Amino acid sequence: MHLCTPALKGWTQVAELVTVESSRATSMQDISRLLECVRCLRNQLLSCETVYERALLGLESEAPVSEILMSVEASSARCGLNSALEDLERLRHTSRLSMIGTEIEEGSSISDVGRHWGFSRQMAQRYVKEARTGSWTTSHPMVAPDG
Repeated sequence: MHLCTPALKGWTQVAELVTVESSRATSMQDISRLLECVRCLRNQLLSCETVYERALLGLESEAPVSEILMSVEASSARCGLNSALEDLERLRHTSRLSMIGTEIEEGSSISDVGRHWGFSRQMAQRYVKEARTGSWTTSHPMVAPDG
């Protein structure tokens, strides 16, 4: 996304700086969203912990499982936790892509990206491609956009 063309050659450094700064701002927004999601997930996990404790007490009292599940609202807890986990995975992926995109724009190589993130150069290449194209090639099907 560099604005360097032969006609704008003198503007290369300015254009790269603007691109890196906007990439950094996007990364900051994505990390902020991820942090908010982590906080929501923490609350959801605490809520589920209470549900599981109540279910255990019901099992210890030898109540019928169907009654226990209805009384602790297990279905609601399961759906809420699944949704929160899916949100976390989607936002982790999005923030990873924006951070990798910024890292590349700041001059890191694909090998550097792999080393910094702890995955192979081939996986780093796929993430870089995804960051550049938005093609979601590395994501799990459950976290694909609009899906």
